[in-house]
Amino acid sequence: MTAPRSTIWKLEDHTLAKHIILRKYLGAWLPILIRKGTSGLLVDGFAGPGEYIGGEIGSPLIMLNAYQGHRAHSIRQGRVKFFFVERDPHRSAHLRLKIQAHLQSQPLPPTATYEIHTGTFVDAMRDLLRNLACGREHYDAMFVFIDPFGYSHAPMDIICQLMRYPRCEVLITFMYEEIDRFLKRNCQAQSVHYDQLFGTSEWRTIALDCQDARTRQQQLHNLYRQQLLSVAGARYVRSFCMLNKRNKTDYFLFFATRHRLGMKNMKRAMWEVDPTGNFVFSDCTGLAQSFLLQNDSPPILAQMLYERFRGKLVALDDIEEYVIADTPFFKYKSSLKLLEQEGLIEVYGPEGRKKGTYADLAMTILFR
Repeated sequence: MTAPRSTIWKLEDHTLAKHIILRKYLGAWLPILIRKGTSGLLVDGFAGPGEYIGGEIGSPLIMLNAYQGHRAHSIRQGRVKFFFVERDPHRSAHLRLKIQAHLQSQPLPPTATYEIHTGTFVDAMRDLLRNLACGREHYDAMFVFIDPFGYSHAPMDIICQLMRYPRCEVLITFMYEEIDRFLKRNCQAQSVHYDQLFGTSEWRTIALDCQDARTRQQQLHNLYRQQLLSVAGARYVRSFCMLNKRNKTDYFLFFATRHRLGMKNMKRAMWEVDPTGNFVFSDCTGLAQSFLLQNDSPPILAQMLYERFRGKLVALDDIEEYVIADTPFFKYKSSLKLLEQEGLIEVYGPEGRKKGTYADLAMTILFR
């Protein structure tokens, strides 16, 4: 995905898909984490001009609309700040005018504020982190959207520092196509940027030893994912593959969080774009593409659950943890119901429990 040089540009299908994920996730995130007596920060680290050539709104306006149009009144009782960061001064100025025009017809409530910062993501985040560390700013929850065009503007150390705050979640565009292109041409010239991006020099082994493109893609993806887990401290990480018009991987959209419910809600949002659970979107087919699987696929997950836990007695909480952390799915009770109907599991629940119901995470299930 080549970075545009103009102030505004055409909206691509893969960006539209990304915006659907962002909108759906915020719809679930806002009422959970923003309520009376709490404060939240929503950051768009590469905000852009706020609109596209066709008049479609950009991610900053999507964030504002998700908040302003939400039906949950409780989110207006908590304090919210929107922080939009844009390096290009022309795009920043365009965004400012766009937001001002928007707020003339839809003003923010007194509990919400916004700030547009003209500068780099790294500098803006370092200032934010300093303010958080010394107590000048405090937020009970933070969501940071990191959506650069290149790979040299979102170092792993910044993500690590953000993720140290327990209620911080990040949605990151990992620009695989550009990373791989320069990796093959002259990786030494980009080595400092790659070290900062991954937070490690382990990518060098992949660059030197892995000649197969498919394997290299998997290894680079896995390295970045592992860094989010082991170095940044995320408990749950999921990626969504975006393909370009040649049906080649353009970038991965990574989501990282410490909270199971956060990952559950992000998976629900991702299924809106690709209900196969493979988490792949291609510009070749667009949003009207058909899928082999439906959003709810009980037989497939039932088989996965049975293979994973066969012969074991496990708590329902452990089953949910496995589904959210290690599978593409977020629904699982219909799958358990199938297994119970087939006599493949025995459920030890509270007295009077109705067969086919799984309401108590403390209940145990024996996989025969």
